[in-house]
Amino acid sequence: MNDLKFALRQLLKNPWFSGALLLTIALGVGAATAVFSAMDLMVSHPLPGPASDRLVEIGERQRGAASVSMSALAVLEAHWGFFSDFGWADGLGLQYKKPGGMAQGIGGEMVSPNYFALWGVRPLLGRTFAKGEGTILDSAGLPENETVIVLSYLGWRSLLGGDPKVIGKRIRLSGHDFTVIGVMPRYFRIPTAYTHFWVPVRGVPTVPERNVGRDWDWGAAPNIQALGLLKPGVSPRATQAMLDELMPGIVQAERSAGDLAPTDQAEQGFSVTSVRSLFAQGQAGYLHVLNRIFGIIGFVLLIAYLNLATQALAQSEKRRHEYAVRAALGAGRRRLVRQLLTEHALFGVIAGLLALPVAYGVLKLITAQIRPWDLSCAVPIRLNGALMALCVLVSVG
Repeated sequence: MNDLKFALRQLLKNPWFSGALLLTIALGVGAATAVFSAMDLMVSHPLPGPASDRLVEIGERQRGAASVSMSALAVLEAHWGFFSDFGWADGLGLQYKKPGGMAQGIGGEMVSPNYFALWGVRPLLGRTFAKGEGTILDSAGLPENETVIVLSYLGWRSLLGGDPKVIGKRIRLSGHDFTVIGVMPRYFRIPTAYTHFWVPVRGVPTVPERNVGRDWDWGAAPNIQALGLLKPGVSPRATQAMLDELMPGIVQAERSAGDLAPTDQAEQGFSVTSVRSLFAQGQAGYLHVLNRIFGIIGFVLLIAYLNLATQALAQSEKRRHEYAVRAALGAGRRRLVRQLLTEHALFGVIAGLLALPVAYGVLKLITAQIRPWDLSCAVPIRLNGALMALCVLVSVG
């Protein structure tokens, strides 16, 4: 305790010198922790849930995009036993009219009831869809009955003003009533940051006309996202081989339905891609920038520590007389080294603690600079607890 009190007095002896070094190290370590937290999340933990590494996106190679037609979706639904779980989503445009205002178009998704279970994300308010919950679409693609709806954070704020008592309320869209059962977290931006809602649909939609009217619009062309959860031990390649055996029947059904253009028939088959790898591809640009920032911060931090070491040696030279007097009074070499270690450990602890709010601020700055339309997110970008502890330990070290 006496060593600690003496170390604190030594820091207060030179407040400007101590403050400058503390601030330099706090900025360096804090910024490095924030950048590394963002990189670790994007690379190692882009998706929530223990089985996120088994989540795959299924597409038709002949369509040239990671999507399937309604004919293909019907076949995949019939063979969902290839997966532990299977779901889908398709774009949906609806009209919303505020009291006394003009009607505005908003974008969302119609999804299978297990859609959120596949992603493993919990809602901010309320709940997500239950198994078998949802509406049935008629031949025109319109809902046959009133159904439930889950709002995105954007939809909750823009349509209902962020009302905390929104659960159980009804919202009217395109002349149909929906009961709000949940609100998703702000960070959940799937498929885009402009998604306002998700509507559950039971079964497979069979809509002969993709554009059924201005008020209820499925989109200009089939663009269904099919998601599957692979069975444990089954690789994407093995699943793709099983699905490719179904393709001849699908192509015939697509030709009959007019879903497949002749120029798209050169290569027939499915693509089965890990969603984690898709996230990595989408985030590659940000990771490249973060890597460069991390390198710059590391270089600055190295300079700061070298400066600290130099200043510490200079201070030791100035205190040579103090050490000689203490040695003459009976203090051994071990006792003097312990005192110096205590002083520097205290310095490191204070710098580490100051680095934590710096790391939080830098991470906020990073997330603010990420353009939401460029980056889909299924998990919040936040500080890693283990990295925060490492932040303090590095400073002490």
